[in-house]
Amino acid sequence: LYNFGLSYGRRTTLDIFALPDEGRAQLLAQLPLRKPVMLHDFAVTEQHLIFLVSPLNLILWRLLLACRPFQDNYRWCPADGAEVIVVPIDQPQRPLRFRTDAFLQLHFAGAFEADGKIAVDYVRYEDAAVFWALADGRRLSVTDTETWIPGGRLHRGWIDPARQTFT
Repeated sequence: LYNFGLSYGRRTTLDIFALPDEGRAQLLAQLPLRKPVMLHDFAVTEQHLIFLVSPLNLILWRLLLACRPFQDNYRWCPADGAEVIVVPIDQPQRPLRFRTDAFLQLHFAGAFEADGKIAVDYVRYEDAAVFWALADGRRLSVTDTETWIPGGRLHRGWIDPARQTFT
């Protein structure tokens, strides 16, 4: 099993852990991120851990002062783009990292590898509107998918490590 956390401070790091059946969690890697972000989920294949880092940036000083509602401590920054991080399980200190156009991803449905590429199934949003809709505590109907997940669509993205592309 694997898991991750984010460490915020002078620099933000993505902390990746192995969770063995017995014993303590093992820190596999600490990867620096450009900005403090909200990262909710990741995907795992037999060989890789996949992170899609959306440009939903945390305004850390606001959060520390606790002067605003939770959702007001974030800013959507599409000009930053999204970062694709592919971490080899057997060499976690040697991730593949590249940027692509901005989108929001909160949950994965799965991932697999085929023909040297990595497929990731995830719910894609073009912006962060759903984040504020959910954070506002609205009681959204589960039966009305368009209302429950505003703008979210199930996508299959393909990561081509050789070309460093995400389509």
